[in-house]
Parts: sequence; structure tokens; C-alpha cells
Amino acid sequence: MATRHDALDPIFVTRQLEFVRAQAMDPALAPLLSRQLIPTNNEVPEGADSYTYRQYDIYGEAKWRSPKSTDMPLVNTSGKETTVKPYSFWTGWEIDFEEMLAAQFAGMNLDGRLGLAARRAVEEFFDRVAISGDTEKGLKGLINQTGVTTYTVPSDGTGVTKTWSTKTNDLIVRDMHGAVYQIVADTKQIESPDVLLLPLEQYTLISTTPYSDYDGASVLDVFLAHSQYVKTVLPLAALDDASAGPLDLMIAYRRSPEVLEHVIPREFTQLPTETINAGTLFRTACLGKTAGVVVRRPKAICYAAGI
Repeated sequence: MATRHDALDPIFVTRQLEFVRAQAMDPALAPLLSRQLIPTNNEVPEGADSYTYRQYDIYGEAKWRSPKSTDMPLVNTSGKETTVKPYSFWTGWEIDFEEMLAAQFAGMNLDGRLGLAARRAVEEFFDRVAISGDTEKGLKGLINQTGVTTYTVPSDGTGVTKTWSTKTNDLIVRDMHGAVYQIVADTKQIESPDVLLLPLEQYTLISTTPYSDYDGASVLDVFLAHSQYVKTVLPLAALDDASAGPLDLMIAYRRSPEVLEHVIPREFTQLPTETINAGTLFRTACLGKTAGVVVRRPKAICYAAGI
């Protein structure tokens, strides 16, 4: 005897679909790294075809004023407008009629991990674009911006190299301070970075290597203790071979929406579940939309390649 579709209790179906959808919104899902590194901009409308922002530098200074003087010095900004296009992406989850019927017969819930997996896939997509951008869509990420400050790592390691594996602890700490102070110097102290990102190998090296034989402080501990600006140093796997060469990349920057933002017109969104294939499949589309990372103050970011 053929199984009838009306053997499914509509109330059971509704509750189970709501259960799976709810798992996708579980706040226990740990945010991926890009959310910690880059401020998010959700102010762009979902339906916007483009987003225009301004990259700018601030210039001008105050001066002493003489009585009755009229030559007031002015501050101003200079820069250029850049337009980026947001792009939509999607994934989804589906449940077969037989799975639903089996769950009803057993009196158990469906596997809620389907919804959670869909959300995770969307968040990972956001994360990849935020860090590395997307060549196909022409979107920029944290590690491939143009017009940023650059620090030339000295080639004074063993064998006249830049790599930290060939350098003394003193030289490594100098390189770290060098990337930081390049921003401070180039902007005449208008900008000061508060975050330093390193490839995994280099981060492991400085966090596990004692700075000297006299105490237990690591190379990283010594840098943080003496850094006037940077208080956060983090590893980022995408920095491995991230620069032309390929070369490993170090990034210093000020983590602020004044400097950079990941433009997300649409966060993770589940569309209403639809029934397809003659009622044998329950399918839910999950969407996101991003315009990549926009940088308003490129001089507040420094790239140092070759470490």
C-alpha cells in the first residue's frame, strides 16, 4: 500500500521546520575571526545596487592667533570616492518527506544541525570575503587593500634575509615596532594602530620563544610590555603567503569603523520554507549579502611583507 502524504500531521511538520530554523539562530554559534577583527556596517539597505564611500586624509593644523588676525588656518580633508557593489550569495537546507515521516513515527525531533550548518556556511563565506576579498566579484578584504602604509622589513637576518626564523629576538621585536610606528610617522601621529596580525608560524614563534634566558617572558610578552599603541596581537592563517612573492604578511591597523568596515547589507537570512517535488521535499534557502571590506583611512593600515 502506497504511503499517503496526508499521513504527516501538518502541526508536526510546522513545529519541526520551526525547530530546525531556530537551531540556525542559536546564539551559541561562536563568531568567526573576521567579526572580531573588522567592524561591521549593516546600514546599507538590502536592496542597494551600490555603496559609495570616501577614502580620505586629514590635513591642516592650528596656529597661534594674533589680535585682530584674519588668516585663520583651516583643516580639510582630501580623498576620493569609491563605489562598490554588494553581492548576494546563498546556501540552504532541505528535509525529505520520508525523514519527516520517520521522525513523526518515532516521536522525535529532526536533526537541528541542518539549520546550524547552513548558518555556519554563510558565516564562513562572510569570513572569507572579509579577510581575503573575492577576485571574481572584485571585492576587497583586509589583506588585499591598496594605498595602505607599507613598512620595508630590513634584510638583516642570517643570510641577509627578512624572515623571522633567521633573526634574533631583538630584531623581531624591532620589526613589530617598525610596522606600528610606520603608521604613526607617516600620519604625523594622527593615526595610531592598536592591533597587530601575524601569520600562524610567526605568531607561534614569538608566543612560545623566551625573549632571554633570564626570565619566562616570551618575545610577544616583551613587545606588548613596551608597545605604546598595540595591545592586541593575533594570529591569522590567511597571512601565510598573502603578499606577492609569495611572502608572509604582517598587518598593523587601528580597529575602528572610522578606518575600515565590512559592509553587510544582509546578515544571515532564512527564507520561508517551501514544499517542492510534488510535496516530497521541504527546502529552505539561506541568504547573505556583502560588499566586502571598505577602507576609509588607508594610511591607518600598514602591510609588512617577508617576515
